[in-house]
Amino acid sequence: MIGFRNIKKHLPFRLLTIIWIITALPPARAQNGSVLASWSRNLEPDLGGYFLYYGTVSKNYIKEIDVQNTTSHQVDGLSINTAYYFALRAYDKQGNISHFSREVLFFLSDNNNEPAPKVTSVTLRDKTTLVIQFDRQLNRNAAERTDNYQISPEIKISSASYDAASKAVTLKTDAHHPGIEYVLRLGEITDTSEPPNSVDPDGKYHYELAETTVQSGNTESTLERVYNYPNPFNPTKNVTHIRYFLDEPCKVSISIYDVQEKPVKNICENDWKLSGEHTRDFWDGRNENGLLAATGIYFAKIIANGKMQVIKLAVTYSH
Repeated sequence: MIGFRNIKKHLPFRLLTIIWIITALPPARAQNGSVLASWSRNLEPDLGGYFLYYGTVSKNYIKEIDVQNTTSHQVDGLSINTAYYFALRAYDKQGNISHFSREVLFFLSDNNNEPAPKVTSVTLRDKTTLVIQFDRQLNRNAAERTDNYQISPEIKISSASYDAASKAVTLKTDAHHPGIEYVLRLGEITDTSEPPNSVDPDGKYHYELAETTVQSGNTESTLERVYNYPNPFNPTKNVTHIRYFLDEPCKVSISIYDVQEKPVKNICENDWKLSGEHTRDFWDGRNENGLLAATGIYFAKIIANGKMQVIKLAVTYSH
C-alpha cells in the first residue's frame, strides 16, 4: 500500500461521504482512454485537499495523485476495455488524512461515449414526494441509492424507489416549501447497457413547490401536477384522492391498473369536467367486484383532452 509523507495522523471523523461521477472522455489514441473523476466537496473549513487513487484491483491502488483542493481530475493513459477502481482520501491544512472514501468501479469501454441517460422531468407530487422521470431503463441498485441524490437548499432524502415500467424514481423527502427554488443533482446513476452509461455529471434540475391555491390566469397545461394523496394509503381506513388541474372543460377518464397492467377499477369514464383544480375523484382500494386490493403498487391512468398521465399508488395495511 502506498505510504504518505508528512502525515500526522488519521482522522476517523473525516471518513468521506461523497457522490462520485466517473465520465469517459474521447480517447486520444485507439489504445488509450481517459476519464474525468468528480466528487462532492467536504464541508470542513480546514480542508486542504484530496489524494485520488486508482487501480485495476479493488483496494489495491497502483496510482496516488495529489489533486489538491479540487473536486475533479482527469486521468489519462488508461487501457480501453478495462475495469478501474477509484477512491479518495481527504487531508487538512495540518497534514492529517482521512480514511478511504467509498470505492467506485468504472469499466472503460470503447462504447463509453454513447449518449448518457437523460432526465425528462422533475415533479413534486406533494410536499414530500419528488418524482424524477428518465428516458430509459436504469440500474435499480444505482437508482435506489439515496446518496446518489442531492437537493439544495438542503432537503433530506429518506428513500428512493425505482419503477421500471414508468422509468421513474420516486424520492421521499423532508417537506418542501412554496416560493423556494430547489436544485436537484444526481450522482452515480447508470442505465442497463453493458457497459453502463452514466447520467450527466454536470446536470442541475430546478423545480419548485407550487402554491396549493389555484388563481385566475393560471397557465398550467391540462393534467399538469397530477398526484394522489395520501400515498401510500390503507383502504380499511381511508381513500386516496386523485388531484389534477384542467385549463379548459373536457372529458376525463381515470382507471386503476396493477403492476402487470391488468385493469382493477374504473374511477370515471369520459365524465365531463369543468376547468380548474379537481380533487373529488378517489380510489377506495377496491376492485370492480368490491374486493380489497392486495398490498402493493398500482397505477392510475388519467386521460383528459388527448393527454395522459400515469401516477403510482401504494396500498398498505400496516398500522
